[in-house]
Amino acid sequence: MQLRKYKGSIRKVITETNVYEAEKVLVAAGYESRDILGTVGIDVPMIKEKVEVIVTEAEKQMFPQMLGTAEADFYGHQTKHGSFVFGGYTGFEDFEKDNGKNIGASVGLGCTCRGIIKYFPALANTKIVRAWSGELDVCKDKIPVISEIEEVHGLYTACAFSGHGFGIAPGAAYNIAELMTDKNFTVDNMSDFRYDRFSTKI
Repeated sequence: MQLRKYKGSIRKVITETNVYEAEKVLVAAGYESRDILGTVGIDVPMIKEKVEVIVTEAEKQMFPQMLGTAEADFYGHQTKHGSFVFGGYTGFEDFEKDNGKNIGASVGLGCTCRGIIKYFPALANTKIVRAWSGELDVCKDKIPVISEIEEVHGLYTACAFSGHGFGIAPGAAYNIAELMTDKNFTVDNMSDFRYDRFSTKI
């Protein structure tokens, strides 16, 4: 996908099958936003980070809270059904036999399980019923980018959510709508989310 501008303003979105014209365009495509924005010279410093999730068989209820650790061994919760849903970042994606592709690997899953058992030894014999993996769009400072692009009039972006997308999506969507319709913000200050906060210009 590519963007095209005309006299400093966004004009076209070019896909493999169509060309669309608009006065305003929102780029909200996760990590792929970086390449799309790059077609008009805009860059957001972010990387892809692989995370893996496991779901266990049902166990007796232990706790209702969402849990996570400062060491980032794991995060997750127990469902009402009794299954545990845990995710984790292992840092092994560059060393796995899958060469970093979006599939689960024994190295990563084993690392996540060891982190869980360290805090919950009672789960040592709990069976895993399924697992999957995906990629986060992680910003340099771990803060999302929700911003108008001043260099390209009419262009907006919402990306680099750094793993917080599901949690803050409702509020973010509301603020994106306000941003694009020139309404007053419900949030007093959106400057912390500007895309150009990394600029080295004085």
